[in-house]
Amino acid sequence: KVRLTAALLGSGSSARSLRLLQRGRASTSSLCSSNRANWYREKPDGSLEWIYWSAAASKPKGKYSGTVNELGFFSLNISNVQREDSGYYYSAVKQGKRKVPLHLEP
Repeated sequence: KVRLTAALLGSGSSARSLRLLQRGRASTSSLCSSNRANWYREKPDGSLEWIYWSAAASKPKGKYSGTVNELGFFSLNISNVQREDSGYYYSAVKQGKRKVPLHLEP
C-alpha cells in the first residue's frame, strides 16, 4: 500500500491534499484564473523538467493527465504511481507558480 501526501504552497494558495484515487493513481488540483497550466517536476539536481500541459482539451502524456475547466480549476493526475514519483511538482500559470510536494511512503 502506498500513502500519498502533498500540499500546495505559494502566494495566495491554501494547503490542499494530494489524494490516492485508486491504488497506483494520484491527483492534485488547484484554483486559478488561467485556462491552462504547465506542470514541472523538480529533478534531483534542482532543475525543473516539464512533464505536462493542462488545458481543457489536453490529452494524456505518458503517466500524466489533467484538465482545466471554465472556472479555472485545474488538476494533474499521475497514473501507475511509483516510489520514484516522490518529489516536488510545480504548476506554472500566468500569475506565477505553485509548489506541490509529493511524498510516497510504504
